[in-house]
Amino acid sequence: MNYHKISAFGISLVCASIFASGAQGTFQNLDFEQASIVVLDPSQQLYSASSALPHWTAYLGSGPLNYVLYDNLTLGSPAVSIQDSLSPFVRPLEGNYSAVLQHSGINSTSVGIGQTGGLPQDVVSIVFYVEYYQPLQYYQPLQVTFAGNLIPIVQIGTTANYSIYDGNIAPYAGQTGELLFTDVGIGSAPMKLDDIQLSSQSIPEPSLFGLLALGSLIFAFVDWKNSSQ
Repeated sequence: MNYHKISAFGISLVCASIFASGAQGTFQNLDFEQASIVVLDPSQQLYSASSALPHWTAYLGSGPLNYVLYDNLTLGSPAVSIQDSLSPFVRPLEGNYSAVLQHSGINSTSVGIGQTGGLPQDVVSIVFYVEYYQPLQYYQPLQVTFAGNLIPIVQIGTTANYSIYDGNIAPYAGQTGELLFTDVGIGSAPMKLDDIQLSSQSIPEPSLFGLLALGSLIFAFVDWKNSSQ
């Protein structure tokens, strides 16, 4: 029997049952899979923000943007983009599309995406996937707010392709407001965002994920030892 595969499957089931436990309220397109690529200005390679990120508003500083980039990045200017598997620069974290926020390293202009909607009455946590392109000890860019209130976030897991973050949004359960993700960091390295989920269950502390990972390693060692005998 392959214990390593069973243990990995078990971890996947635990994570899936937690992350999929809550309704999304009136929020939509939280995984960015409803993207439609509509050209606004071919000469500048600009695309309709409302089509590429339906239900979301793209922001440059505090002002809304009517355009985004598609499968493209800048050399230092602030930008919001949508990236798919055809991108020569970055690949989606999950599914067909990921949103990318690129803070300006030139004039420290923030960028973000926001959506106004109603949270479920029983919501507790907001979970999402992020991939950074700069060491986090130097680059702490992501700010999450709801209705102007800062949501503290903590990293709860890591995969080969992205990190998993959790924020406590329970104080605002049942309320309507703008859910806003803003890149306020330094430098111009892009930050990928995907698979935002609203959960009605508390997310396990990072220590639990560590125990699950340790269990997986133990099972893998047992499996290797048995196969080598």
